[in-house]
Amino acid sequence: MLVPPEAITIEMLKDAAGHGSEAAAWIGDRKNRRIIPHRLEKCGYEPVRNEAAEDGLWKIKGRRQAVYAHQSLSIRQRVTAARKLADQSGQ
Repeated sequence: MLVPPEAITIEMLKDAAGHGSEAAAWIGDRKNRRIIPHRLEKCGYEPVRNEAAEDGLWKIKGRRQAVYAHQSLSIRQRVTAARKLADQSGQ
């Protein structure tokens, strides 16, 4: 049984789909940027705002990115999971 990650970014989804794949191309297509957060919500993920940043984004692997955490987590756990992603990237 697969366990869903606590927190993910759209870049992580693209990497998991495999660069050059049709799914990665769909995720990377600019016209789908507004659709992806809704799809993630249907999968049980909600955006986690970075309260320390004006734009609410997290710096991960040198880029400012939105982080989505699983709805089953408490708000504190969601922020902790997002911080872990940012810390793992070395930023």
